[in-house]
Amino acid sequence: MGVFIDDRELKDVERIGGWLALPAVGIVVTLLKEGAEACSLLSGLVAVPNMETLFPVVIAVPWVLFVSVAAVFFFRRHSWAPYLYIVLLGGYVIFGEVYLLMHIVAPEADTADAPKQLASAVVGAGIWIPYFVRSKRVKLTFVNRW
Repeated sequence: MGVFIDDRELKDVERIGGWLALPAVGIVVTLLKEGAEACSLLSGLVAVPNMETLFPVVIAVPWVLFVSVAAVFFFRRHSWAPYLYIVLLGGYVIFGEVYLLMHIVAPEADTADAPKQLASAVVGAGIWIPYFVRSKRVKLTFVNRW
């Protein structure tokens, strides 16, 4: 059984538009924010090389590389982009859970926003994962192989 698509639905599907503009802006902001944080952590590691400063760098640098790959796939409209974005959202939920666990085990002023961050990640994933899985626009936009 095929999917019938009206010509109006095909308008501008060759570019990222509609509701996809929000994840596009989000991935750029995420890349800038996480990249700046990784640079800050790297400079802290260079200034004071110890295990306490190494652990966040070991987490942040590969995460920034993954976000970069997801952004490239997203803006090239590659067919893997929706899956990478779903993994990105899932990663933020997992990071939020770990952050909340750190707050519960050792409450500090730095981790006081852990419940808010986890709730934000869960709500974002709850909205965008079903959209990326079910949306016709997503299926029609992300078709490139390279």
